[in-house]
Amino acid sequence: MEVAVVSEALHQLYSPLSSPRVRRRADSLLQRFQRSPEATQTALHVLQAPIADTGDSANNALLRTKRAFAASTIYFTVASYIRKYKLEDPSSWTAEERTQHELLVKDFGLVAQEVWNVLTGPNGTLEELNVQTHLALTIAVILLRFHEAQAEISIVGAVEWLVRNQQHPVSDDVTASLTN
Repeated sequence: MEVAVVSEALHQLYSPLSSPRVRRRADSLLQRFQRSPEATQTALHVLQAPIADTGDSANNALLRTKRAFAASTIYFTVASYIRKYKLEDPSSWTAEERTQHELLVKDFGLVAQEVWNVLTGPNGTLEELNVQTHLALTIAVILLRFHEAQAEISIVGAVEWLVRNQQHPVSDDVTASLTN
């Protein structure tokens, strides 16, 4: 699903001019999007775009809504995976579930790095608090649930890895503050 389709659905959902029927359809489409395989990458694409004040308050509100939805979508994906695969009892997994989990753990490591880069990047201080919170929770869940279970790396080691590999170096005061 393309960003433009998701953007239009968000506009329809929050527009005071939308009928209840249009809002229900938009909500349904957004829920389907959150469960789709491309949801995380699309959401990351939205969050990696620079935050710009367009001068139009309605458009700025829609941009804030898109960013909040993108952040919550990434968190939803990670949290849903944890519920779906019952990480507390891997002994009951099938061979297919174990293989799928191993592949996703690698993907979630990359997602954690991308989310970290969004948080510590130039938009980090411009993000709304709810967006920052969802992104921080996403990183925390990935580190606690996936890196910890791997036993090859400690949580501290995982955070150090994120800092070492972050896109924006810790050379300026803002990035240093965000990283810490």
